[in-house]
Amino acid sequence: MLGDRCGGPRVDVRGGAHLERHPPVPDERREPSELDRAVVADRDVVDDPDAVSQPFRTGELVARAKALLRRRGADRTVQRFGNCEIDLTARRVLCDGASVDLTAREFALLAYFASRPGRALARDTILNAVWGASVFVTPRSIDRCVATLRAKVEPDPHNPIYIQTIREIGYRFEPTGSVAS
Repeated sequence: MLGDRCGGPRVDVRGGAHLERHPPVPDERREPSELDRAVVADRDVVDDPDAVSQPFRTGELVARAKALLRRRGADRTVQRFGNCEIDLTARRVLCDGASVDLTAREFALLAYFASRPGRALARDTILNAVWGASVFVTPRSIDRCVATLRAKVEPDPHNPIYIQTIREIGYRFEPTGSVAS
């Protein structure tokens, strides 16, 4: 038996036609309004936030553009400590407004410290996070990298206030520059 899904006449494929009609099944789905689409686009809850279905509506397009600009601004992560700022997206460090030249390893180390403010970080933890577990580096290599990093970002590298040494453990990053006791 074949029939129209919207309640058309049922036809017997073996040759007989039945004129009985079945009531159509109501379709509970409706086309989303422009306001519905704009709200969803503005809240960033769609699977592909950069995709616009055709035909697009002006309100939806504006909402998606605003959401895209908001997300692009959120991608730029800047962390500050003292007179310095770390731009993680641009991989740039500025101290007193001047650019600081860091090696890739120094930048990775500073970014790791900045993402864990106030925490005591063991040398082995730092080693695995920044250098990786597959690289053979001694804990003294970490100390050397920290010393060169301090020379570039600390006001007084011999009396550091941001990258503090924790004797027999490792280091602590204090973005406020407060000396922990």
